[in-house]
Amino acid sequence: GGQRWVPPPMMSGDAPVTTAAQRGGHGLERDRPLSDLERDKFEDMLRKLTVEREDVKDAMVFALDNADASGEVVEILTDALTLPETPVPLKVARLFLVNDILHNATAPVRNASRYRSKLEAVLPAIFESLQETYRAVETRITQEALRRHVLRVLRVWRERYLFSDDYLNGLQATFLQPPPANGEAVGRPELRAELEQLSADELERRCRVNGLSTRNGTQALVNRLLALDAYLNSESRPTGP
Repeated sequence: GGQRWVPPPMMSGDAPVTTAAQRGGHGLERDRPLSDLERDKFEDMLRKLTVEREDVKDAMVFALDNADASGEVVEILTDALTLPETPVPLKVARLFLVNDILHNATAPVRNASRYRSKLEAVLPAIFESLQETYRAVETRITQEALRRHVLRVLRVWRERYLFSDDYLNGLQATFLQPPPANGEAVGRPELRAELEQLSADELERRCRVNGLSTRNGTQALVNRLLALDAYLNSESRPTGP
């Protein structure tokens, strides 16, 4: 078999992959849409993606070569990562692709840097979907493998300072902490009272900063922030992958 994906090296001097865009392509100041051919090609890559390094690299190079269409690339990748019926190995391979795109978002390719902010906006929803997959897995071995891969990716992002600790704590809490059975998060009464006094805009801001989804209305935002607080103050909180 081929070489399997491993997290990119942590050395700050690592040279990002050279792409066609870097070798002579030119980016646009504003996002363009993918052509039908480009969209079909990327979707086909995502359907066939494996954890083999060359597969992940090819899809990552496509993303960088089309960085001037980063909005649509991220939209397609998000849709692919949040499909509930996606098998675990395929979902893991797509998460590895996200990691490689983030690793190379600092490459000297025009518009490549846009990927970081665009992915930051959608990762909370992606991690909610990963949590749902984690809870739905029928075998303990598959569940533990998914947990190990997800926490390893989060550790890479933390060690490379890709996002703030607060943001990464929120992603980790979202993945590891199941939603309350009755739909309402337990939490400190004084914090609940404080949060319920905040405007919708401020609740959304706090959720974004803390790596939490901003979907489904203000009560859902309050519950997510309460659940995060409970997770961060839990003695059973894991300290590493």
